[in-house]
Amino acid sequence: MVLINPNGRIDYHGAIDSIRSANPADIANAINYVKQAIEETLAGKPVSLKSATPYGCSVKY
Repeated sequence: MVLINPNGRIDYHGAIDSIRSANPADIANAINYVKQAIEETLAGKPVSLKSATPYGCSVKY
């Protein structure tokens, strides 16, 4: 995921959350990095986590 602010600057890039799992039961225990970055940006705060190692399928084209 990539979060680009209105000025065209990348505020966050990387994994959606903190748990590399496809199990729906793990969602409740994961830290949602994208949601956190969006909330911090909307609150006018600097994004506390700028990047995280992405996981899952890569974009081929």
